[in-house]
Amino acid sequence: MTFVVGVKATIAITAQRASVGVDPIVLSKKAGDEVDWYNPEAFDVTLLFGTSPFKEHEFLVPAKGHKSSGPVLPTANICDVPTCPSPLAQGHSGNIKHGHYKYSILRDTTVLADPEVVIKP
Repeated sequence: MTFVVGVKATIAITAQRASVGVDPIVLSKKAGDEVDWYNPEAFDVTLLFGTSPFKEHEFLVPAKGHKSSGPVLPTANICDVPTCPSPLAQGHSGNIKHGHYKYSILRDTTVLADPEVVIKP
């Protein structure tokens, strides 16, 4: 499992292979972490959160372009389970109560992937 730590994590979206390279993306609420999604593909993709830990719920990442999430909201729920986000904490996966936020990567109306952002303290 790969963990992303830092103020701004750049995540490449490889939509043709339906992945983001890092899943889950682990961010710190206290540090004000944010994601910079990079789309190397020749087409736009939309990232859509049902409930978002960021100010926006929808992000358009243009072809060959970047889109920043902005910092994690102060009101975002966190995953404070000691093993989070390891497979041992999978019972909490997808549960925003525990700081797990699923999102979809869409090309037009087709869902290419549905990775996750995990918010730590």
